[in-house]
Amino acid sequence: MHRIHNIETTLETDNAKMHNSVLDSTGMQESKLTQVNLEKSSFTKCGMIGTGFKECNFTAAAFEDCDFTGATIDGVLVEELLHLYRAFKRPNDTP
Repeated sequence: MHRIHNIETTLETDNAKMHNSVLDSTGMQESKLTQVNLEKSSFTKCGMIGTGFKECNFTAAAFEDCDFTGATIDGVLVEELLHLYRAFKRPNDTP
């Protein structure tokens, strides 16, 4: 497990195994991660302005209190996805 807390850095990595990582209050601006396994990782209060993820595994990853302004998934703005989710979410649905 990797624990990354309260740092500002730029990463450029290919084919890394970072599953079960805990990233808290971390800034990774302008980073480039390709084929990185981030399965079951958690991201809390992270800033990733300009960071690109390509062919990464986010299975069961959790994001809390992160800013997704301008972020896209396969070309779709995350803000739009969250807006639609909230608009169509039924009261008894769990996140």
